[in-house]
Amino acid sequence: MIRDNIKIYAEANDPNTVATGNTLTSNKYLQGAGGRDISAFDPAAVGIQIMTAANQLGSFAPIGPNRILGTDASGNLTWLTGVV
Repeated sequence: MIRDNIKIYAEANDPNTVATGNTLTSNKYLQGAGGRDISAFDPAAVGIQIMTAANQLGSFAPIGPNRILGTDASGNLTWLTGVV
């Protein structure tokens, strides 16, 4: 901390400090934003939270009733049709 008897001028951050350039709101999930930065993640109102291939949080929303969740040839989540 750098200060005199009147004012604090600066304070060194701990090297493990996590920071953000955005205002974080309550009742939201947090995700890494590179380095030691974080950002808020607001998932879809109804859906499944997933981790994408790029290591980012995402949501997979349902598209209708009576669907089966599966994967395509690339391993990505998809809704299967015509499966009994």
